[in-house]
Amino acid sequence: GVPELHAEGSAEVAELAGRLHQADGLDPAARRMVEAWRALHAGQSARTDAVLSLPGRVEAWRDRRSKDLPLDGHGAADPADPACRAWREEGEALRDEAAGMLEAGSLHAPHMKAVPGSREAVGQALAAIDGAMLDDRYRQFAWLTRHLARQSQETGAALFHLPRYPEALDHARSLSGEEALEKDRRRAVRDWLPYDERCRALCSEIRNWPAAADAVLREWIGPERDLRAMRNWRESAGPLLARARAMLADGSPHAPHLAAMTDECKLLADAAHRLDVSLAGGEAAEMNGLAEMAEARAAETGGIAFDAPEHAELIERARSLDARPFFLGSVREAARGHLERHDRLEKDRANVEAFLNRAGQLLRDRDRLARTAPHDRAQAALPLTWEEWKRDADALFADAEALRRDIPEPELAAHLAATGAEIGAIGDVVRKVEDRIEADEEARTEAERQRLAKEQALATLEAERQRLEEERKQGRSEGGGISMS
Repeated sequence: GVPELHAEGSAEVAELAGRLHQADGLDPAARRMVEAWRALHAGQSARTDAVLSLPGRVEAWRDRRSKDLPLDGHGAADPADPACRAWREEGEALRDEAAGMLEAGSLHAPHMKAVPGSREAVGQALAAIDGAMLDDRYRQFAWLTRHLARQSQETGAALFHLPRYPEALDHARSLSGEEALEKDRRRAVRDWLPYDERCRALCSEIRNWPAAADAVLREWIGPERDLRAMRNWRESAGPLLARARAMLADGSPHAPHLAAMTDECKLLADAAHRLDVSLAGGEAAEMNGLAEMAEARAAETGGIAFDAPEHAELIERARSLDARPFFLGSVREAARGHLERHDRLEKDRANVEAFLNRAGQLLRDRDRLARTAPHDRAQAALPLTWEEWKRDADALFADAEALRRDIPEPELAAHLAATGAEIGAIGDVVRKVEDRIEADEEARTEAERQRLAKEQALATLEAERQRLEEERKQGRSEGGGISMS
């Protein structure tokens, strides 16, 4: 049940076969038998020696890594270094040898069965090889990542576009499935895979965008007056252009890849410009059409274009055109004209609404002023005196005059209508405040008259009192003189 090498008396038989091999006069059949046994013995001896020497050979191989390889401070070296390749090739050969020994039915199996503890020793050697190879594979990956990081910092290029990035990625993919890898190392390896997926998606988007833009441009109908058709085309082209602008923007996720993909970057920028020009032409036509529609609506309703339903979209188109990075000549001038008029009307409407609100508050403050004690007015956010309130009223009159002077009558009427006020609301408010001032002044004049009359009456009474007092003093003086005589 065991190989002849391990049978009892095997050594003696081997010695005899050696002497017979040297002897003369053996017949051919006997010599063939001797030579066959010698070959069998040599093969079994070699296999036994291989089994028994394997742990020592593995240990020596592991030790040579630190002695023969040009390791850096992290215990790693460039995977492309010839010494590193030679060491790994030796390790792979040892692993194949150990794994072959442990296979069922291998030529080494009977010898390991015959030598106690040899199978376990070979298994431990195989595990040591796997551990050393796995550690070396991770250190190769770590060396490559540090190399790429330094190169990226020096050149400003993204890792994805550096020459040895594919090599590092192959290591990451290979190591990501190694459950025997330590947790921290496994996490560091697996972080590279999502990064690669993101980079590939970004680069694919850069490459594919010009074709998508060309497809949309083939559907361009030209600057026609059919607003619905132009709007439908813009709704598909606009988001596509916005995506290109986002890709081309400084600091975008695509920017590092565009810097490395110069040809694709130029194609993207050129296609974006062509799409932008076509969109601008369509938006200009839309803007002009919407302006005409808004004016027609204003003429029909007696209002102003500012309040027409088309005005909001008109201003949206004008803002888009004004923001274009390239010069559009008369189109940009027209867009800015719409925007300036819109801003003025918007400001005027806000001023009209603010004026009416201030006027109402002014009248309410006057009523509260009359009911609030002077020492409580500051806490109630009221003018402290009637004179302060009058100054606020004078400022309101100045604003009313400015509104009626600076805003054309049709626009002023529209602004008042938008607040729910009548056309003559500003004049009505001014008259109300003026009437209140007039009433206040009359009341103040009457109060002053009454105060003066009261003071006069008091003065008269005081004078009469003093006269009577003087008469009493004089009468007492005269009466005293008679009595003494």
